[in-house]
Amino acid sequence: AVLAGGIGVHIDPDNAHATYALLIAGHTSGIGTLLGRWIADGTAAAREDVARGFSTQLAHARRRAERMTREVAPALDALEARGVKPIALRGFHTSRVYFEEPGLRRMADVDLLVAPRQIDEAEAALHEIGFRPTTPVLRPYRRDWIGPGVSSEIFSVEVEDERNRWNLDLHASLDRLFHPGAVARLDSELDEVEPIDIDGRSLLGLRAPLLLLWLACHCSQELHANRLLRLVEIVRVIRANLASGRLDWDEFLSMTKRTGAARYAFPALAL
Repeated sequence: AVLAGGIGVHIDPDNAHATYALLIAGHTSGIGTLLGRWIADGTAAAREDVARGFSTQLAHARRRAERMTREVAPALDALEARGVKPIALRGFHTSRVYFEEPGLRRMADVDLLVAPRQIDEAEAALHEIGFRPTTPVLRPYRRDWIGPGVSSEIFSVEVEDERNRWNLDLHASLDRLFHPGAVARLDSELDEVEPIDIDGRSLLGLRAPLLLLWLACHCSQELHANRLLRLVEIVRVIRANLASGRLDWDEFLSMTKRTGAARYAFPALAL
């Protein structure tokens, strides 16, 4: 209703749902923090206990975003010192560009893409400042890293607790493997990047329409565990880039045909 332009939309107008159930739904769908913001600014409405719960979720998300920004900064500086300029992926990009504040687009990981030829340099930079890998190397290259001082303990599963673990997810490919023989191959489009500023640091971000295509493929690949937040994110990316003239549908369709990725993007775009 909010995405359709509604103002003052009530979350539970008939008072039919338990507060706890609403808060868990907001948390697991990823949009509890958005609801907290919308209630505060009058875009949405809720009874007092529900509003208080979503406000708590938003407060945790804000503090968690600040913490992740602070703790990933040494990794970004170490990469830059070795001449590695990463591309910010997913929420690390969109939370800064397409949401009013980073905490509204929750993140479990900071996703960074580096060129395959720079993987050794990137890994050396992370080791140098105390990050350690927590997963084996996948193919195409992808590996999770955890920073020094980051606890592996889960402090809450009912709210995105600011203390919960976060990973630095290092990638060397945009390709998405759905299953053997079904791969959304997007690396051929990797020149479609542009500079973006993240907390005073210059990184790269995917340019529309590649950003939209990659988000749609990623969302479609993980429909079994999809969150409503990812669809909200796609809607925001589309609307913002259409409004600025940076997204042209003919260019987008041409890219989907050129890469053969239309069938992989379709489920998310249909939703």
